[in-house]
Amino acid sequence: AAGAGAAAGGVAAFLGAIPLGAAAIAAGAVAVAAIAAVGVYGLLGSEDEPVAAPSPSISTPAPSETPTTAPTPTPSAPAPTPTPSPSAVPDLDRGTLLADDEADDADETTTRPAPRPTVAPTTDPGTDPTVAPPPAPAPPAVSVEVPADGLVLAAGLAGQELAFGVRNSGGTVATDLVAEVTLPTGVTVDGIAAAAVEGLGGGGFAVMAAQGWVCDGGSPVVRCTLARLAPASVAQLALKVSIDETFDGLDAQVGLRVNGAGLTYRSPGIPVRIHAAPARLALRTQPAPLTLHSGRAQQLDLDLANVGGSPLGSTAATATLQLPTGLAWAVAPGSAPWACADGAGRTVTCSLDRIAARAAAPLSLLLTAREPGEVGTHVIGLDLRPTGSRAPEHLTVPFDVVRPARLGVDGPATAALARGRGLGAALTVGNAGDVPAAGVVARLTRPAGTTWPDAPVDGWSCGPTDGVDLTCTRDGLPPGQSVALAVRVDPDAGSVGALGDLVVRVEAPGADPAAEHRVALTATAPVLTVAEPIVTLAKDATTGTVSFAVSSAGGVAAADAETVVATLTLPAALTVTDLGGPTSKWCEQVDLRHIRCAVGQLPAGATIDALVNVRWSGSAEGHVVAVASAPGAAQVSASSRVRTSSAGLSPRGRFEGGWAVTEVGAPLLTCRTSLTTCVPALQNGDRDNNSFDMVELDEGPDLPDATGERPAVRVSSAAQLDVPAGREIAFAGLYWSANIGPGDTWSGDPAVVRLRGPATAYRTLKADPTDVRVVGDNAGRQYYQAFVDVTDQVAAEGAGRWSVADAAVRATRNDPNRSYYAGWALVVVYADPGTDATVTVYDGGAWIGTSSEPPVFEFAAEARTTARIGVVGWEGDRTAVGDRLLLDGVRPLVPERWDGTTPASGANNAFDSTARGWRWSNSLGTDAKGFAPAVLSGDVSSLTATTNGDQYLIGVVTLRTQPVTTSTPADAR
Repeated sequence: AAGAGAAAGGVAAFLGAIPLGAAAIAAGAVAVAAIAAVGVYGLLGSEDEPVAAPSPSISTPAPSETPTTAPTPTPSAPAPTPTPSPSAVPDLDRGTLLADDEADDADETTTRPAPRPTVAPTTDPGTDPTVAPPPAPAPPAVSVEVPADGLVLAAGLAGQELAFGVRNSGGTVATDLVAEVTLPTGVTVDGIAAAAVEGLGGGGFAVMAAQGWVCDGGSPVVRCTLARLAPASVAQLALKVSIDETFDGLDAQVGLRVNGAGLTYRSPGIPVRIHAAPARLALRTQPAPLTLHSGRAQQLDLDLANVGGSPLGSTAATATLQLPTGLAWAVAPGSAPWACADGAGRTVTCSLDRIAARAAAPLSLLLTAREPGEVGTHVIGLDLRPTGSRAPEHLTVPFDVVRPARLGVDGPATAALARGRGLGAALTVGNAGDVPAAGVVARLTRPAGTTWPDAPVDGWSCGPTDGVDLTCTRDGLPPGQSVALAVRVDPDAGSVGALGDLVVRVEAPGADPAAEHRVALTATAPVLTVAEPIVTLAKDATTGTVSFAVSSAGGVAAADAETVVATLTLPAALTVTDLGGPTSKWCEQVDLRHIRCAVGQLPAGATIDALVNVRWSGSAEGHVVAVASAPGAAQVSASSRVRTSSAGLSPRGRFEGGWAVTEVGAPLLTCRTSLTTCVPALQNGDRDNNSFDMVELDEGPDLPDATGERPAVRVSSAAQLDVPAGREIAFAGLYWSANIGPGDTWSGDPAVVRLRGPATAYRTLKADPTDVRVVGDNAGRQYYQAFVDVTDQVAAEGAGRWSVADAAVRATRNDPNRSYYAGWALVVVYADPGTDATVTVYDGGAWIGTSSEPPVFEFAAEARTTARIGVVGWEGDRTAVGDRLLLDGVRPLVPERWDGTTPASGANNAFDSTARGWRWSNSLGTDAKGFAPAVLSGDVSSLTATTNGDQYLIGVVTLRTQPVTTSTPADAR
């Protein structure tokens, strides 16, 4: 027995020296040591000297085996406690055993060991007894031995020991043993269990014949061979196995079939208890790649589950995340009942108290990243508890951070529009993010007074344009790029100036929208121009044409003019006969002096012309006025002055709207007051100038003036001008006149004269040559009238005593018929508030004589107005009756004397040498006066001066007209 123990210890020491899973031999075979519980046959003695072996603690005999008396073996060593080791294995079918069919079981036989012969003791050594032969040794027989507490494994562990003993209960050595171990479904073999090599020496492992099992194969059948197994000994067969975590706890069986020389053994199923895996929180699937957009909450989904076969125990499950700087978190909706809170550092710990076995427990967090440069490492750490039977594992979830698509609108804050020019706001839309913006949408709102054109934005697809709001789209905008958004808006016709804001909003799915951009729109007004009308009057007829042109200013930013209307107004002397050429297509005659042209649209830079045929009559001064207007455009006009002459008189000026006129004058030649007939002639008018040898009248004070010495023939006189104080002076004309007989000469230049106001010294004035008119009569006499505009001087000094000196008169007296005269007149137009009277001044020279038909002076004035006619005439005689001034050839006008009275002769002595403002009633050849008012019957009226023998010169005609209902102020005479 002592030897056996020593031998056993050596084997144990030998097996213990072999590392776990040390040596594989012959095509991957796994060596499993046969460990004798008490002694191993062949190691402690020879084959002929068997050694008794202890009985196993559990013995399962073969079905055909008959038990024999044998020494009780010592119990085999129990299998070591399984050690957890993580290993993933496929799902298993439970409790499946690999069994042979019934035919194989029927053929199996087990050789019973024969009883060994015994030798009876010799009772009588002196005699020769008969010696009985020793009994034959029993053949080998095998059985299986399992630990007293059975085989116990746990799901979810690798490297667990599955150990049982194979006993040779026979009396002879079992040789060439082949053991086929059938593992339950889900149990896989890893290698040699630690117990199988315990006690072997270090430095290596080599399996020798009859010293250990040699295994190969795999799950579910492992084939192990053993060269020899001594009788009454047990060979421990220990495998290292793994069970998948998904394997639920149940009772299973291990199948064992042993064949050898002369024996076949099939064990009943060996019971194995498999415990379910402990609770373990794990990720069932790896999270999808995560890209965070700065400033956006994006969801991290963690597919967590209790992958163990046991429910969560008393300790809560925890998922601890380590977040980098620049990353904020929140629990996503639907993640209850997880409860999350900030932990130490930048950790977030989420806990859950209850999770059933194999139950899912998804957890989702909303993560918001700052700008890419503000986020630390792009990795989220993850620690999960509990870990079940596995060692703790640190997981990582990588992520990336990008700026989302960030839209912006850039462009001016103001824009000027021009109708028809296609102008607008030149904007750009940019993407400042790191990802493309797909499906970019621009929402535009126009202000009132504007309209969307058919193509409001190039390169964009826009919706209907019949509303205030407009939506335009484009497919996408790559990161870092921009695209033009040139918005065109048309101002409505007439919309000018500030219109309001064009509002631009740009967005895209998943992109940061652009800040609202506003563009203050202003509309450029169309600019119209009217060319000065061109008036062409025939010299030898009373016809002519008037043409004008309307243009719309051009230029890149110029606006089209819409609904342009042009009007043409003719002065009273002109009337429309017809519309010339194509003008009739767009113009119409309103009345005799007005046409209206509906031009319509006038594009920028375009011009349109109009022409009308006219007829003129009478003497008139007026303006042909062309006016153009369009919605939003400033009304423009242009005029041309028109002067027509009649009977030698032409208009000097026309003053419309609230004016009055007066005429004053005095002679420069008179009779000698020393004659007894002179003073009565001046006072009573009983003689005329041709009744006297006319001499120079020189009564002006303060002569000479500073302009030089007086001429040799000196004349001067004064007249009183009455104008209401404070009235505006619109016109003041100084006229002077004289005559010479045949062969006579002038005393000076007829264009030069001197004028003195009520408060100033004399000033020398000179008429323009065109304003000196000279006419002759049938006797060869010459008459002149000169004109100088003195409006400024009269306006400055006003009413009072005005004096004229040193006008040219006859220097010699060669005319045998004494008819010399000289004189001057001042015609003043002044404001007449409260009336709408118009004053026209005509001047020139109309000679009235007996040798020719009297000229007919025509003038234009509106019909049904009250007209006051005034005249400046020369060489009219007080005593010569029969000269008349006829209105329209039939109505004689009644003159008014210098004191406002009507002469006894009435209308039968129109030119009777009455000069208002002089100190005598008879001026001896100068008329400056008015006639009693009369109502005009037509738009063109006429004056005809007639005579029965007197001859005279009409130099000035004044015409004041006002509506019939308006009374004529006394100071208008």
